[in-house]
Amino acid sequence: MARTLTAARAMVRPDDEPRYLALLAERAGAARRRGARFWTFRNRSTPGAFLEFTETADDTAGARNAEELEIEHRMREIALYGPDAEEVWEELPLPATGAQ
Repeated sequence: MARTLTAARAMVRPDDEPRYLALLAERAGAARRRGARFWTFRNRSTPGAFLEFTETADDTAGARNAEELEIEHRMREIALYGPDAEEVWEELPLPATGAQ
């Protein structure tokens, strides 16, 4: 089964950033507890713009357990996610080549 990666774009007001960062840490811990990886990137040129990533070894990157859903609910109170803010990507296995 292929790895999957979920990418979500979020916009956060400067005043809400400390709370958002704390929630990101909670979200990362919840993801780790279910065997997923979670990390976030900040856009250098757009204040308040973030990318959130969840990666799993199978097709469950977009799935959330109750703990993650509760944290995401609190995140959505302070971060703006557009209707198409989240995308799920599937790893593309590449054919082996003779050169390594």
